[in-house]
Amino acid sequence: MSIDEAIKLATSVVSLMTAVIALLSLRNARLKSKRSRAGTRKRKRKARK
Repeated sequence: MSIDEAIKLATSVVSLMTAVIALLSLRNARLKSKRSRAGTRKRKRKARK
């Protein structure tokens, strides 16, 4: 039984890690897109002035 429990724990940990990595990658992508958009807006404002 201990071997089966260890396997279940390992699979659950791996799934959790993959989910966390996916969330972090999505958050990083969103932050990068927001930063790039803000930069373009600032450049447009400077050009108008």
